[in-house]
Amino acid sequence: MKDIFSYAVSLFRHLTNGQYDGNGAFFGELCITDDLKSMICKVAESGDFPVQITQGSFYFNSDVDDVQLLSSLIVAVDAQIEVSIPQTERGHFFSDKESFLNRHSYHLTLEILDRPFFIVADNICSINDPSGFIDKAKEYCSFLLVLQRLANYHDNKARDDLSYRLVFVVPDKDTKGFKTLVLETKFELALFALAPPDYSILTRLLQEAEDRQHAHALDKLSIFKICFVDVLLRSNDSDTSFSFLVEKWNDLLDSYQKSWENYLSGFSFHKLRSELAEQQTTYAQKLTDVISGLTGKLLTIPLSIGTLTFLDGKSTLNSLIIYFVASLVVVYIVRSSIVIQQVNVKNISGSFKIALGKINDLHSSGNPTIAAEIKGIRGNLEDVCKRINNTLFIYQHLSWFPLLALSAYLLFLNWSGIQSFYCGLMALFFDAI
Repeated sequence: MKDIFSYAVSLFRHLTNGQYDGNGAFFGELCITDDLKSMICKVAESGDFPVQITQGSFYFNSDVDDVQLLSSLIVAVDAQIEVSIPQTERGHFFSDKESFLNRHSYHLTLEILDRPFFIVADNICSINDPSGFIDKAKEYCSFLLVLQRLANYHDNKARDDLSYRLVFVVPDKDTKGFKTLVLETKFELALFALAPPDYSILTRLLQEAEDRQHAHALDKLSIFKICFVDVLLRSNDSDTSFSFLVEKWNDLLDSYQKSWENYLSGFSFHKLRSELAEQQTTYAQKLTDVISGLTGKLLTIPLSIGTLTFLDGKSTLNSLIIYFVASLVVVYIVRSSIVIQQVNVKNISGSFKIALGKINDLHSSGNPTIAAEIKGIRGNLEDVCKRINNTLFIYQHLSWFPLLALSAYLLFLNWSGIQSFYCGLMALFFDAI
C-alpha cells in the first residue's frame, strides 16, 4: 500500500503546474515517460487511487476502463492527469503543515506518523522525508511518552480536540493543600522551529525510580518534578505550554542540576553534623572516663587505709610502720595514675584536633556554617580538656593527703615521747655550752 502511495506522490512531483484542490485530488500536466507510464499503470491497477488521464483524443478512467488501455499512452507526449486521494488509511494529502496538524487536532502519535501522507506545500512524504520533519515529530512523540511516566495521570480519551492532557498534582501555597496543573500536549507549528529536547536524564531518573536500586532515586525524581512544574507555571497559556516547555528545557535541566547539588549539600551537611556530634560524644566520653577512673583510685584506697589506721586502737610500732609504708605506696600509685591520665588527656586532645582538622579541610571550604560548627565543637572539647587538667592538678596535690594525715596521726600518738626526746636533746645541748 505504501509503495502505491509513493507512486502517487511521485506522479504529483513530476507534474508541470501541478495543483492540489485541498479535498483529496491533484491534477496537472505530465510528460509521459516509460517509468511514469509504469507508475500510472500500478496506481490505476491498485484501485486505491482513481486515475483519469487525457492525451489528445485518448481518455482513461480507472473506475470504468481496463488498465490495458494505458498501453496506448504515447511516450514523450504531454497528458492531463488527475488522481484522487481517498484520504483514508491508504494515504492522505495535506495542503501544508498547518492543515496536517489541524487534521489531527494538533496531537500526533507514532502511529499517525507511520501512516502514509504527503504535505504538498513542503514536499514532505512520510515514507521518505529528507527534510527531517517526520523525524522531529517522532522525537516529540517519544518525548511525550516519557512525560506521561512523569505525570500523575493523563487524559488520552477521545475529546473534541483529541489531544492529550498530562496532569500533575502540585502543592497549593494558598490553600496548603494540592492542586492540578494541566499540560496540553499540542503540536503547534512553532514547536517544529525548536530543537527537540535531550530528555535522556529524565528517562534515566524514571528508570532508576522504577528499579528502586539506586540511592536517592526517588529524591532525584521528586526534585526534577518540582523544577518541571516551576517551568510550567511560568507559561501564561496552557495551549502553548508544551512549546514553552521545549523552549525552556535546557533551563529546566540547569535548575535541576543546581537543586540536586543543593540537596546533596544539605544532605551532606546534616550527615556531617551527625558525624561531628558522634565525634564530640566519643571524645567527651573518653575525657570523662579519665576523671571517673582516677577518682575511684584517689578515694577508695586511701580511705580504706585511713579507716584501718584509726580503727586500730592498739596500734603497735610495727602496724604503724606498715600503715606508713602503705601510705607511701598509695601516694606513688595515685600520683603515677594522675601523670598517666594527664598524658591521656594530651593524647585525646591531639586526636580530636587532628580529626576535626581533617573534617574542616574536607568540608568547610566555602561553607561557613560547617566551619562554625567545627570551631564550636573544638572550643567545647578544649574547654573540657582545660577543666580536666585543672582537676588533675588539684588531684596531684591531694594525693599527698593520706601520707600527711598519717604522719600527723603518728605525731599525735607519740607526741609525749617526741616532746621528751627533744627536751632531752635540748638539755644536752645547753649542758654542753
